[in-house]
Formats: sequence, structure tokens, C-alpha cells
Amino acid sequence: MRDYQNEAIAAVESAIGNGQTNCLVAMATGTGKTRTIIGLMYRLLKAERFHRILFLVDRTALGNQAQDAFNEAPLEQNQPLSKIFNVAELGDMAAEAETRVQVATVQAMVKRIFGSDAPPPVDEYDCIIVDEAHRGYPIPKNRPT
Repeated sequence: MRDYQNEAIAAVESAIGNGQTNCLVAMATGTGKTRTIIGLMYRLLKAERFHRILFLVDRTALGNQAQDAFNEAPLEQNQPLSKIFNVAELGDMAAEAETRVQVATVQAMVKRIFGSDAPPPVDEYDCIIVDEAHRGYPIPKNRPT
């Protein structure tokens, strides 16, 4: 990891430690955002600061790209995140109890929350990482108030 990636992880960890509930990490194209987030997720899960992380993307291609990185980027004992923690793949919305990272698109989560008879409980994820999901989305008209 590069120094600025480690500094970004340390800054987020410090903010969380100080009680901050929202963090924004802005990095330029090609600077290793996904690799940085993998390192951050690893540390947060390993320290048991969070039990289950939702990795939210706005396009299937970004989800697939992230999953590839989760399967390849070496971490502990040269193992990738997906070998250390249970990572539910894009489209697998029925996460098992041992699932630690859930990859989903915004569209799939909206459908799951507002279009399901059994939406996920509010506390299913204790950390949500939004990766480049910056497009505008309409709010469903039939959403609960």
C-alpha cells in the first residue's frame, strides 16, 4: 500500500474512534481507491469494529470489478479478503449469518427494501461503504413514511 492509502485508512479509523458516523474518502482516478477500501474493510472486520459491511455500487460492472479485487488483493498471509472473510457476491441478496461483506447495487437494495414482503432489518449492516454510487436515483412513490 502507498503512504497516502495508509493515511486515508488511518484517518477513517481515527474518525470512527472519535464517534464520527460518516466519512468521505475522495481519491483521484487510478490512485487505488478499491485497494484502499479493501485494506480498510479488512482492518475494521479484523478488529471486530463492524460485523457486516454492505459494499454498495451503482453499476454491476463496478460490483464485478470490486469482487475481482476482493478475490485477488493479498492481505493476511497473502490471502485475499474473500478467503479471510465470507463475501457474498453481487446478486446474492440472501446473505447467510456468516457473511461479513455483501456486495450489492443501489438498484438491488432499493428493490429489496421497498419491493419485498421481507425487507432486511435495519441493523443487518453496521457499516455501509458506497463506492462511486454518485448518480441520482428517484425515490419510489410507494415507500413507507
